[in-house]
Amino acid sequence: MATPTVTLDRAQVSVGSPADIHYRFVVAADAPAFAKDYWVFVHFLDRDGELMWTDDHAPTTPTRQWRAGATIEYMRTMFIPKFPYTGETRVEVGLFSPETG
Repeated sequence: MATPTVTLDRAQVSVGSPADIHYRFVVAADAPAFAKDYWVFVHFLDRDGELMWTDDHAPTTPTRQWRAGATIEYMRTMFIPKFPYTGETRVEVGLFSPETG
């Protein structure tokens, strides 16, 4: 229904420091309207696929207001948690119902 893109303001972020995270969702041209409001899940995974931390949140524009062909963009600042890890991080992003998980 929508293609997400997540971009950090820099390639390397130190533990405990802030990072600006840019979220972009391009809603498919033929997407039906969302019947309810969903939340965005954002999972940061280590190289083994283990969950390190999350940035789950309600998007700035509720999904019921997203329209076919629209682009939804916003930025959030996150402080990188103190987590004992050095290396590449995979980011998984999507939508979920806060009512049902």
